[in-house]
Amino acid sequence: VDAFMSNSTTRQVLKYSFAPGALAERRNHAANRAGLLASPASGNAAWVDTFDRTDSAASLGTASSGGTYTASTGIFGISGNKAYPVSAARVFAAVGSADHEVSVTMAGVTLSVQQWLIFRGVDASNYWRVGIGTPVAGTAQTVVLQSIVAGASVVNTNIGPMNVGGVLTARCVGGVLTVLADGERLHQRLMTVHLAGANIGMQASVGATTFFDNLVCVTY
Repeated sequence: VDAFMSNSTTRQVLKYSFAPGALAERRNHAANRAGLLASPASGNAAWVDTFDRTDSAASLGTASSGGTYTASTGIFGISGNKAYPVSAARVFAAVGSADHEVSVTMAGVTLSVQQWLIFRGVDASNYWRVGIGTPVAGTAQTVVLQSIVAGASVVNTNIGPMNVGGVLTARCVGGVLTVLADGERLHQRLMTVHLAGANIGMQASVGATTFFDNLVCVTY
């Protein structure tokens, strides 16, 4: 009991899992995301990419919703209808608003190879990211949140569990950040940097089984 009670992440996940309305929130999150993936040009979608197109080791090409990525460093490509890092890479997509909710499926990981979802991006040296910083063997992984300021991580904290193949989401509204894994809230905090960042994206080192799928962003 003492070990359980000392685990703040577990307490936080349980708090939101059993809070009134939490189940409805998870269902709504999943339904909204599925609807946007089925119809990329619908609703308030700022960016939708299923990556369902011809394999390429040169670029990600054009997103399902019609947008064009900006390569910050390295190359992301397409393989088997998923995005992957051809080389150690970071890519941005402009979504036009700092108030956004972006999600991606962590479709595959490689042992010890970092992979990240970027949000509230300002430029190549200033952005927030959440992801699996040091993947381990097996399905269960630990989610890490970082703020990158002038190229260095300032916030750098483990925030909770997720499984490979799960959907990781960052929701930014004003100064409030909420991180979800498969629709369950893992973490919430006040943001003090990059409040005007209006770019989303992905980042990863090279890994044989490092894959992203279904990148979706809505704005508020």
